[in-house]
Amino acid sequence: MEEFVVGALPHLLCGIIIGFLIFYSGVGGGVLVIPVIVAFFGLPLSVAIGTASVYATLTKVMAGIEHIRIRNVSGRLAVIISLSAIPGVLITAAAVNYYSNVAESAPRMQEILRYVVAMVIAFSLLAAQFKPKSAAVSSLPLLIAAGFFIGLVMGATGIGGGVLIVPALFLLSAESPKRVVGSSVIIALALSLVTALVYAKGGQINYPMALTMSAGSLLAIPFASRMLRRSSDKTVRIMLTVLIVIALLLVLWK
Repeated sequence: MEEFVVGALPHLLCGIIIGFLIFYSGVGGGVLVIPVIVAFFGLPLSVAIGTASVYATLTKVMAGIEHIRIRNVSGRLAVIISLSAIPGVLITAAAVNYYSNVAESAPRMQEILRYVVAMVIAFSLLAAQFKPKSAAVSSLPLLIAAGFFIGLVMGATGIGGGVLIVPALFLLSAESPKRVVGSSVIIALALSLVTALVYAKGGQINYPMALTMSAGSLLAIPFASRMLRRSSDKTVRIMLTVLIVIALLLVLWK
């Protein structure tokens, strides 16, 4: 028991810090969780992606329930994007699982993943500066295409909730910012769950780490909420940019 507690403590503390930063800055979980798991705990990138997907699923459940309760979700957007994204998730997640479990191709797969994850995190720097203007009229073909692309990225990297979904919904729907955020949480929850299931089938998940980090993140929410209320928008945006740059450097370093 003592050995378990000692081993879980770093994961719990890491979850507390990451949960605080995610809630405070609004940056997506995968952007921070995956680089930290790889850099500080030494897991293969494919296992980090699977573990981060479980983490994202668990931490988004409560947020998703709250957004539904206060009617902050567009059912139409959530259904369209989720259904069009799931095939993309299945394609890339299955490919990563397969090649990560083949001895001859595993090192090459991990290297490819490293650069793909780095590119998605770099893109998140642009998304962090994104300021929605007047929304476009919803277009079903564009929503389906955007959903499929988001699924491809999330299946391969575990990243895409706030980085891809929020900007896409702002550009392609006429929903208010609050309903865009609420809808994005539900969509990200569904896609993270599908991603986690596929990676679980391939044995690419560290369950104790995912559960312990999720528990730590839930503990951090009250403190982050208090700090956020005292911070200016400029401070939050600077924090967000700094965090993403650090995450990108961690991925490239490893």
